[in-house]
Amino acid sequence: MNSRAQVATSAGASSEKLAELLLQQSTQVTKAFNLGVARAPLWLRRMKIPATQLSLGFVTNPEEARKLSQIAYQTTLTKAILAAAQAFLAADAQR
Repeated sequence: MNSRAQVATSAGASSEKLAELLLQQSTQVTKAFNLGVARAPLWLRRMKIPATQLSLGFVTNPEEARKLSQIAYQTTLTKAILAAAQAFLAADAQR
């Protein structure tokens, strides 16, 4: 079974763009199954800044828990998150 990735986002174009970038980068480098963008929990929807909640696997799944515990996999995920954040900030700077 492949890993799964999902992003929850608050309302707003900026949050949605950030969510799309995070999901694109994380699924591209991990080959995780894209579960899409979901409606954010209430606390996240109240944010006044772009906000997302990124789920990069489920520790209740033994295969995903094993991957998530590996430093190399964590580094891959970190680089994907960084690339998405950099792309988001670069696009925002051009506006």
